Amino acid sequence: MLVYVASGLSTLAIARILGPRAYGIYAAGVAVASIALVLNYFGQDQLFLKGGVDELTLRLRNAQVGVISVCLLVVVALSWPSISETARVCALLFGGAIIAQRLLLPFLTQPLFNLNFHQRARREVLATGIWPVLGFGLGYVFGHTPVAFAAGFFAAGMILLIGRIHPRDFVRVLKDLPFQDFVKGLPFAISGAFYVIYFQSDVAVLGSMASAHVVGLYAAATSLLGVSLLMSTLLTNDVMRTRLYKLKPGTTAFRETARSTGVMVTLLGVGIGAVVAGGAHELLVLVFGQSFGSATVYLQIFGLAIAIYYVSNWCSNILIAAGSITRVVITQCFLAVINVVGNILLIPHFGAVGSAWMTVGCEALGAGIFAVVLILRGYLTISSHGSSS
Repeated sequence: MLVYVASGLSTLAIARILGPRAYGIYAAGVAVASIALVLNYFGQDQLFLKGGVDELTLRLRNAQVGVISVCLLVVVALSWPSISETARVCALLFGGAIIAQRLLLPFLTQPLFNLNFHQRARREVLATGIWPVLGFGLGYVFGHTPVAFAAGFFAAGMILLIGRIHPRDFVRVLKDLPFQDFVKGLPFAISGAFYVIYFQSDVAVLGSMASAHVVGLYAAATSLLGVSLLMSTLLTNDVMRTRLYKLKPGTTAFRETARSTGVMVTLLGVGIGAVVAGGAHELLVLVFGQSFGSATVYLQIFGLAIAIYYVSNWCSNILIAAGSITRVVITQCFLAVINVVGNILLIPHFGAVGSAWMTVGCEALGAGIFAVVLILRGYLTISSHGSSS
């Protein structure tokens, strides 16, 4: 929560300072960097949560993932078509900041695993909360331009990282790369990558096909969309899935835990979506300023996507907890491809509005597919007395 709040506030402040056009350049760079680094931790964090990776190995794997991530970032940022050179520099700098931040996080999964918030974990939670605040401050000092803010986040990440580097881990990084072991975590990594692709690919594609001003407006709307989805992530990814890991799929306890969470998630999604759609203009003006009021139509469309996403994310997390992650990954990859191709086809004719409706369509399609799989597999039934799967 600390990281989400600090990152969200710094993003809002940057948008207000830069204005739509400059923020559009910055947002395009951030989106390209996020696309390049979609395989977050390569799934090693989830293996750790399930007890498949010990603490020492997690640190080593995290460092190795950092090396791989640098290579991916450089290739994607330099080859992404039609973005400005300024956006490309922002992508490289902000991508470096993301990598540095991830290297700070290996022990943040430890409290989730044994519910023991020891002092070391508290320090690292605090460090990752400080990162966006320090990055914003340095960016403002560097000159409050798109490149300056990206450089500020990179510098902040490196400063915090230097304080916790374990040299003994990095000695083994290049001579002990267990690529075969990464395969076990890739399904989790790909599943998590869908979230990034889904909510960043439209901004990245817009950055190649629309003006910086339009990109800035659309990115502001997607920022509020991301904030609106926070409760879904907390309730399903962080709470429900962790509880379901301990239960046998298809049992009454499994279904009841999933169902009780689903009622809360659905009501929250509908309520938050209605509030966002109904007060879209007021929210944008209040948060970003009057110059972003033109993004109202995008945020109104996203209100519908919010309600559907809460249900879709709930369904997919039940399947992941039940061990059907392969089905989730296949569906998510399919939806990601549909989303990217749809954006490429719709943006030239309908602009950013077409991209927003593409988000709604993909959410509806994903929710439908996941619901059908849940019912067919017996992980969730209308009655509380279904048979075990």
